[in-house]
Amino acid sequence: MRSITNVVVLLFLAYVTRSAIINVEMNPIGGCGPPTYGDSCLIAYLTNLTIGTPPLPVTWVIDAGIDASRNWAYNCTTRGCKSHVLYNPADSSTFKANGTQYSVDYFAGFFRASGTIGADVFSIGNPLTPTPVSQFVMMDTFAPVIYVSMFDFVAGPLGLAYPSPGNEQLQLVNALFLEGLLDAPIISLWAPANNTLVTPGSLTLGGIDTTKYDGELVWVPIVPTPKRGYYFLWMSKLDDFQINGVSTGECQANGCTFFTDPAVGYLDIGKTSPASVSTDCSNLAELPTYTFVIGGVHFLLTPQDYVIQAPNGCFTSLKGGHNDDRPFEFGFPWFKTYYSVFNIATKQAGYAPAM
Repeated sequence: MRSITNVVVLLFLAYVTRSAIINVEMNPIGGCGPPTYGDSCLIAYLTNLTIGTPPLPVTWVIDAGIDASRNWAYNCTTRGCKSHVLYNPADSSTFKANGTQYSVDYFAGFFRASGTIGADVFSIGNPLTPTPVSQFVMMDTFAPVIYVSMFDFVAGPLGLAYPSPGNEQLQLVNALFLEGLLDAPIISLWAPANNTLVTPGSLTLGGIDTTKYDGELVWVPIVPTPKRGYYFLWMSKLDDFQINGVSTGECQANGCTFFTDPAVGYLDIGKTSPASVSTDCSNLAELPTYTFVIGGVHFLLTPQDYVIQAPNGCFTSLKGGHNDDRPFEFGFPWFKTYYSVFNIATKQAGYAPAM
């Protein structure tokens, strides 16, 4: 069981003209193979922004499994936190104390954030754009400790999950839309198809980049997240799961759901054990193609999509072989194959082949 305690939530204010959309660069982080990543790959995406006056540069991981962003606090005590960029409201001339207490449980109770609400300015995007009214959680304790050295310089997550009840001002895109700075409460994500793990992707806040996908978006409704009873993850029904065009029958028997999240550094195929690739990729042509039927449309994931040819060998970015009926998790290999759009207003997700 994991929990987060003693956290400060900050509300950021700036006075800018209507932006319509904000383009954010997504920089990949992670890798493949032992000793850190075992026999697979783990890839996430980061973005840079600034907080306060004078601006404090920070790096956040893009995370659609959280509906509020977080940053490590100046008074953190958790192991490893001192290696992160820490925010101290005393160092910012634009910080405004609020004093309102904040507390939230999420991810089926595995995470708990609590603290107070304050106010400051920040900028995000490429180029950096002053952006008002976004709240983030400033952590000073994380327990039990989960310490990964490759994230030492990451100050926190940029939370892009569907805003849960009462958190409408905590979710960045929703807050910007409510302030009139975005034309629509839409989040769009694109990652390059190459497997170099160095080419940036793009996150569009407030709109859709039609140059990033081919054909038409397939729109499907999202469903309430299990154990919560309300909308949170970008989760939808999965009609069928096929291996080399043959249905596993799993979704017909028990029903399947999936959610998409760029912070999930792999693609989890549930009860099915993922295929293994040889380190020299010599069996690439023998690996299966996985098909996900979503909204009646077949979305294929070929070996070229889920195998990463890293400098230290070939690895898959797949996980699976579970005994329970957990949702399928669509992370890195999904986003580099399919352009993904989340619409808060319509409670829908849209997918199309990425270009």
